[in-house]
Amino acid sequence: MQQLSHQLIRSRTLLALLAGVLIGALTLGVVWSMSGGGNEARVALRTHADGRVEVALQAHTGDGWSARQLPTQRFLYPAGATPGDWIVSSAVDLPGGMLDGPIAVEGAHALGPWQFPNHLIAAANRPLAADTLFCIIAHGSESDSFWRILFEAASTSSLRYGIDVRASVHPESADQAAAVQACIDDGAAVVATTLADPDALRPVLLGAAGTGTRIVTFNSGINEANSVYSGAHIRLDEAAAGRLAAAQFNALGGAARAICVIHEAVNVGLQERCDAFAEAFAGSVEVLNIGSLAAAERAGAIAAAAGHDAVHILTLNYNTTAQAVAGLHALDHHHATVGAIGSNHPTLPAYVATGLVEFAIWDQPAQQGFLLPTAMLMVHGFPSDQQSGLITSVREIVIAPQLVTQETVENTQTEAYRAANPYLSRAFGDAILAVKVEYGLE
Repeated sequence: MQQLSHQLIRSRTLLALLAGVLIGALTLGVVWSMSGGGNEARVALRTHADGRVEVALQAHTGDGWSARQLPTQRFLYPAGATPGDWIVSSAVDLPGGMLDGPIAVEGAHALGPWQFPNHLIAAANRPLAADTLFCIIAHGSESDSFWRILFEAASTSSLRYGIDVRASVHPESADQAAAVQACIDDGAAVVATTLADPDALRPVLLGAAGTGTRIVTFNSGINEANSVYSGAHIRLDEAAAGRLAAAQFNALGGAARAICVIHEAVNVGLQERCDAFAEAFAGSVEVLNIGSLAAAERAGAIAAAAGHDAVHILTLNYNTTAQAVAGLHALDHHHATVGAIGSNHPTLPAYVATGLVEFAIWDQPAQQGFLLPTAMLMVHGFPSDQQSGLITSVREIVIAPQLVTQETVENTQTEAYRAANPYLSRAFGDAILAVKVEYGLE
């Protein structure tokens, strides 16, 4: 291995790990997003002052070696190299086509005993290359854990497909619409966007007609998806989530009044949750919109709305749940119960485990994010409905909400779960301990 120290060469463990990094990176399609079509790759390493060795991967593009690709798990612990300097292996010849990006769809394809024409295969009737642009544009805040989880899953999925995805999230509807327009102007094959504020997005989405850009919608706005000629819509079953929350509070009893807290100024999907919750809850429901308030003001606003009577509070994302818990704790309010529709690892489950939150209903951001590149590829390749005139309604991919209770969180601390998922089990356990310390719980 060129430029590797003798100590590194002697480490069989390190060599095995490097091989795993190389193979794993290729399997995940890390190098597909690179330009060029060379079939050489090499491993780069550098040591840090604490003795760790950092591993990266490079591909040869024809114009030189690409930027270093950094796997998430890339730190090893042998010694012997100069801290801060990158060292590289010799180039490795790879099987033909491994770095060339997605394979073009040409000719008939076989599956089992059958031969199929390619006229309905995704990407068969439109070009698809490694630099074909796809966009994912969402409403909301970067601080919202829902979007961090969704975009992480979408990133993983897009890497596996080897497609070029531009993604962004915008608190203001006008900025979201501008980002969609920019993708259309840049020739995106497909733009996937949320429809939390359909009226703000509709003009720019309708303007995509005739440009070659096709539309996918996701998350909020299923009732408006047809109006913007969306080819597919991926969503949580919002009404089912609201009804599930009502069922949990109804079974709990203890309060005839409930508050449904909406954390965004305009979001038709969140309103759907509150509407379904109000229809199914046994008592009265007040909708509290805190979307116009600064983050520092929200905890107090939720606590003030709760008053000191018995009341159930339904929050609709993790951030609002944390604010509700903090606000009630500050007022020493013991008559309010909190339930959450949201997602976060590991603090939200820790709230449930300690009883600060009665239940959580997972809103499935990872599932939505992972499915988005698949939906975009499908809509990119299939003939559009407006052209075929055969299927004239959006294809819906509906994901069921999932209930998280104290019992299910406790499962993460069993020996069986710990053996299968040691990192997650430890993370949940640490979070439970931290929440107990923060709120003075035994």
